[in-house]
Amino acid sequence: MEYMEKGFINLALQVAKDPRVIAVTVLMVVVIALANYVVGYKKKVKVPKKKKVVAAPPPPKPAEEGEEAPTEEE
Repeated sequence: MEYMEKGFINLALQVAKDPRVIAVTVLMVVVIALANYVVGYKKKVKVPKKKKVVAAPPPPKPAEEGEEAPTEEE
């Protein structure tokens, strides 16, 4: 019985060391990781940008006594 256990362990190690088994295992890990990313992906909610509000120019200051009020000339 001991011989069969050693033979089984040797066979399992040979299978695990086979490049095809390693390649398929790596490929499956990549595919599962990609599928997990795709399933869990959520788009960011678009937040509307605040529009810049242009403040109205401040009203002209009232002219003090002795000064002339500014006039708009075009």
